[in-house]
Amino acid sequence: MQGAQRIATIPTQDWLVSEERRRNVTHSNAGRWCPYRWAERGPTDDEHLVHVVPQGPAGTSELEVLRANLQDEGSACHWVEEYGLRTNTSWIVESVQSTARCQKMVLHKTWRCKQNARKKPSGSSGASCPAKIDIKIKKTNRHTKKNDAFLRRPSPLPAVIRLWHQEGHSHSTTSADALRRLGPATTTKETFVGYFEDAMSPAEAIRLHESKLLVQEGGFTLLANAALNPLPAAVYYWHRLWRQENFGKQVDPLDKLAEKMPTYEEQGIDVRLNRTKDGASWAVLVATPIMRRAQQLHAARELIFVDSTSSCDATHATVTVLLAATSAGAVPIAVLLHNAQTAEAYATAFALLKEAYPLCFGGLSAPGAFMTDNSAAEKAALRTTWPEGRQLLCHFHVAQAEWRWLTAARNNVEKDQRRALMTKFQQIMYATSVEGLNKAIEGLRGSSHEGYKARVEAFLQQQQGEWLLLCRADLTTRGHNTNNFAEASIRILKDIVLSRTKAFNAVALVESVGQVMEEYFKSRILKHANNRVSTHHLLYHSLLKRMPEEAAADIRVLGDGCFSVPSSSGNGEWYEVWGHTGLCTCPAGNSGAFCKHQALVHKHYGGLFPNCPALTAEDRHELGWLALGSECPSIDYFMASGDEVTPSQRASLARCQNGEPVACSSQDFPPEPAASPCQEEQPEQDALCDALPSTSGSQQQDRKDADDNLEALIAEMRKIHEAEWHKDSYRKHLTSASMRLQRLCKQQRGVGAIMAMNSALGLELRRGRTIKVQPTALSRRRPGLTKGSKRVPAGRPPNNAALKAARKRPHVLCRSVGANVPHAKMHGQGH
Repeated sequence: MQGAQRIATIPTQDWLVSEERRRNVTHSNAGRWCPYRWAERGPTDDEHLVHVVPQGPAGTSELEVLRANLQDEGSACHWVEEYGLRTNTSWIVESVQSTARCQKMVLHKTWRCKQNARKKPSGSSGASCPAKIDIKIKKTNRHTKKNDAFLRRPSPLPAVIRLWHQEGHSHSTTSADALRRLGPATTTKETFVGYFEDAMSPAEAIRLHESKLLVQEGGFTLLANAALNPLPAAVYYWHRLWRQENFGKQVDPLDKLAEKMPTYEEQGIDVRLNRTKDGASWAVLVATPIMRRAQQLHAARELIFVDSTSSCDATHATVTVLLAATSAGAVPIAVLLHNAQTAEAYATAFALLKEAYPLCFGGLSAPGAFMTDNSAAEKAALRTTWPEGRQLLCHFHVAQAEWRWLTAARNNVEKDQRRALMTKFQQIMYATSVEGLNKAIEGLRGSSHEGYKARVEAFLQQQQGEWLLLCRADLTTRGHNTNNFAEASIRILKDIVLSRTKAFNAVALVESVGQVMEEYFKSRILKHANNRVSTHHLLYHSLLKRMPEEAAADIRVLGDGCFSVPSSSGNGEWYEVWGHTGLCTCPAGNSGAFCKHQALVHKHYGGLFPNCPALTAEDRHELGWLALGSECPSIDYFMASGDEVTPSQRASLARCQNGEPVACSSQDFPPEPAASPCQEEQPEQDALCDALPSTSGSQQQDRKDADDNLEALIAEMRKIHEAEWHKDSYRKHLTSASMRLQRLCKQQRGVGAIMAMNSALGLELRRGRTIKVQPTALSRRRPGLTKGSKRVPAGRPPNNAALKAARKRPHVLCRSVGANVPHAKMHGQGH
């Protein structure tokens, strides 16, 4: 068989761990792998294949000469790497001869075995390994073709490959230790760079890569091969290089951001930079497509939630989020990054937002109000940038600060005074009338702690318009008196966007916000738009249950979308409901929150009700536009069974297809229904009903039995009351049970109340039949065992540290106040 007919084909774009490669990796004892495979085929012009043939007769154990169609240094280096992968060897460059003035060669390069490293101790493994690879690439011209038959072929083979001592490695190439010493392959590095591009940390990338290798055939050997499964040091080094290339230096990242701004613009992410003249403060604005669409919503006009955090990257840059409330929760209208939490830094960031998007609050230059915590620097910057916007303090943060002041030892507040002073402060904060406010203030002035009285008096004089509920009566807050939306968004940023891992610098934060955060909000909004969240219907029906059914017949239609609804408690009070604006004169709906009176009107008369939790097809289409923009489907896609869309709604939603927001126009209420024939004949029907028996005989017997059982239950309760009324615990639980029963009756859950009572009585009967242990036995029990009166189960007690460890106090302010203990801190110094 002639050499010209024996053509070897080696694909240059193989996957590192392909089945073919693993089959070709053999060793000296089983037949050494040859860098060419004989095939009865002729030459091919496929540029992705390397053709290798022997130059002459079969080589010796010391030298083997091959010819190949390698054209340049890149293809030669790739062939050497492929050869090393198939033979479990690694090669490093020993010498490169200059060919700049050479007329016959393109390249002359020599590799030696990686184990034969310079300055390696003589006793080390492979210190004197003689294996080498020498590659010369000849030029193909009329002069070189004269003396070389391989260059005269239709597919020339200009590369001369000399393999020295390939069977004479002075070290093992099959053991796990030898595989560990291999150098990582180029494709392996590219795979890990892809992991880093997918926002994986080095540790996450290593775990994923190892799991992918382990599920393949011979996975345990692939894990030992450093060419396919690199050592952690190499992975972390690649990550540092990738991070520096993509994010720049850790300090002063604005240069890298300016360099990547065209890339962000192609992705639809608007990134703006700003720096003060002296360079002391810098700010970055990030506005994704969803954020820019949220700026056009009507909700952005009413109330904007603002919060900041500075523990998201290694440089401690501050992230400030501005959010608007929607039916799918809070959605950011912008994210600002700045280098400090000073008034100057905040002002620089807010000025950047105002300059880039002057009408970002639903088409207005400023919202109705900003909801913040009591950060002096943040509030001063907001006042400077948007002086026409009112500022409100989060009620939770205000109450939390007061309770921590009362429980601080330096303030010398007696423990038995703390709860009384806190109650008086809460009466001031939640007063709903001027008379109630004055009465609460007088009550606080009558207390004996002068320091706390002076603190509250100063707070009232300086900021009463920001934290008193009475001062918010003229604002449409939709029932939002806390900054919970902003607090939840910060947790989303840390838990989901950053996976509780600090970013490298501000550039990494910008990319996380622009990609991961954008995808999260798109997915969350689409869940609501696709009607996959049951909370809306549950909240709507829970409000309806709080109104008696007969109250619907007493609703008075006042005209122009206004209704008069009776109180559910039957005290003779009436509340006016305006459906166009979503307001009610009751305490809950006075600020725009959706109350039970609005729910009753909405069920029987319909209407707009912008804050109604039950989403209509128009609401879901608006959410779809918010998430998808111009790619949002038509409103028919979001319609549920039984939904109908009026022509006026279709006209307003047609603008959404052109990239405009859904207009918050009012919707006319249907006119008051005229008297139906059934209503006109009501007296006759009443007379007929009086003549007929109301119930059947069996129903009358059931009613009599139920009445008898009720009388028996009341009689037994009276006996218990006569015997136990003098006990404090009895009176306490009686008051609590009475209040709970009233709430259950208002919610029309009487059957559930009886079921719970029956279950509790059965449990008490079972507990009464048990034989309790002696009190002395309880005193002898070790820590960690139950303190109840039951006997300890037989056997060795569990040795669980969790049973003995003290439980952490819950981060719930009302529980801390009720237990009269200091409030638990979640993070930071002033939270």
